[in-house]
Amino acid sequence: MMLKAKNVSALHLILLLSAVLSLVGIWWGLPNFTGWAPDELIPSRVIRGMSQFFSHGWQDKYPPFHYYLISLLYVPFWILHRLQMLDWSRLNVYTVLFYLARLLSAAMGTGIVYLVYRCGREIYDRRASLFAALITSLLVPFVYYSKTANLDVPYMFWVLWSLYFFIRILKAHRTKDCLLFALTAALAVCTKDLAYGLYVFAPFFVVWSDWRDRRQTSASVPFLRLIGSRKYLSAAALAAGVFLLIHNVIFNWSGFLIHFRRITGPGRKLYAHYPGSLAGRLELLGETVKQIQGCLGWPLFLICVGGLVWFLAQKKKDYLLLSLLGLASSYYLFYINIILYNFARFNLPICVILAFYGGRLLSDVLTARWRLLPARRLAVAFIFLYSFFYASSVDILMVKDSRYAAERWMKANIPPQALIGVAAPVEYSPRLRGFKWEETPRSLPVFSGSPKPDYIVVDRDYARRFEPGTKPFLFFSGFHNQTERYKLVYDYKTRLPWLFLRQRFIMKQINLINPEIQIYKKVDQPGAESTPEPPDASNFQVRLATQK
Repeated sequence: MMLKAKNVSALHLILLLSAVLSLVGIWWGLPNFTGWAPDELIPSRVIRGMSQFFSHGWQDKYPPFHYYLISLLYVPFWILHRLQMLDWSRLNVYTVLFYLARLLSAAMGTGIVYLVYRCGREIYDRRASLFAALITSLLVPFVYYSKTANLDVPYMFWVLWSLYFFIRILKAHRTKDCLLFALTAALAVCTKDLAYGLYVFAPFFVVWSDWRDRRQTSASVPFLRLIGSRKYLSAAALAAGVFLLIHNVIFNWSGFLIHFRRITGPGRKLYAHYPGSLAGRLELLGETVKQIQGCLGWPLFLICVGGLVWFLAQKKKDYLLLSLLGLASSYYLFYINIILYNFARFNLPICVILAFYGGRLLSDVLTARWRLLPARRLAVAFIFLYSFFYASSVDILMVKDSRYAAERWMKANIPPQALIGVAAPVEYSPRLRGFKWEETPRSLPVFSGSPKPDYIVVDRDYARRFEPGTKPFLFFSGFHNQTERYKLVYDYKTRLPWLFLRQRFIMKQINLINPEIQIYKKVDQPGAESTPEPPDASNFQVRLATQK
């Protein structure tokens, strides 16, 4: 009983750690109508769907299921809004809606960590399961997306449920588990389309396992006949029915078609970063490995890859772990290898599956009858201590985001009647509530021929993403040469040289946190002509205009 209580408390601590990492910085960029997380499911997108009852041609970038879940949280506000008891277009009410969507992600994130543990308990011992859950809680993109209203954590929540039932199918082949797997897999795909890649190989592993087990008994059935058995056909029918029901094909057929064409049409090829040749695909694979390393950090990356190699080197392989590897391979081959580009968030399914191998290796290391057990324990503790500081760097970057300091400077130095031009999407810029502002055209000829704002706000990290020769690149390069019109009066980025997370290139969204903010002032605008002191002079750096 003491051992059981000890392990339960360890699970509670891991869940608490995950919850804290998810909640710290959940206020990032709020209150605001847009937020600072690109592609976030902001309240206005959900409200637009609610106003159409997600029918009559409604469509958005993603499938509708998570929109429905957030709508359930918004229903009380919708009723009060209809009764004219509150106005959800007001910033304070709108911000509450924003928090509700983000809190749902945080709750699902903690649920993911718990489900990793439950999946692990279906495969191996409690110690390895705890390690797998702890590794998952310290994934860099997981920490980021568990505090935003993006769909990456919500779809992974349903993916983990489906993995749980998938493992139970392989162990017992019960009809109930088949139906629940079909249901949760459909919910994952209906939350974010890319989840489909995980399930291409899944039916093969399920039927093969069933056929193999039946061969060892008198209930042997031909493989092809087993595929058409009632429980598998029922599961396939359930998945198809749930998919069509959630996509509301009866009342929103046109919207469903628009969404389907968007994800399958030629437009998706515009995002491809690599050619479809063998060399291009190998380069994509190398980039994927680099991103996975960045998501985990070097210590956990070596542990997880080492655990995978250790598993593959064994003569007798656990079919459950082998099947999980098959799902990860399926996801890579039928999604990432098809779209020919990759972002760190796309690797979440692969990283979570790798965590199962890392958890098993760590458990084996600590239970092996080797010498120097205290040294092994100390090494494992160091690995997770490093990984905690590595992952929590995301929270620190959010809390210390340079845009908060820029906003304070703007309130103290820019007159309310001045017009501010924003040379970046609004979600990349300081919040501009209380100011007159407009988006500055990021084209040098258009900008040169248009009325000039009194101030221009530039996100230098955003400006650096453009390739030479593109219009935005020429704008940001040429803009700095217009010294007769604008003067650099503010240049700030919170300096955090002690952060463990240094490889910011591994996750595009990390580069959007704590950007370098520059503010230019029109020369003929009355006011101070010298660069004012920033909020924290020790962190202030004046850089050359063209410095990258």
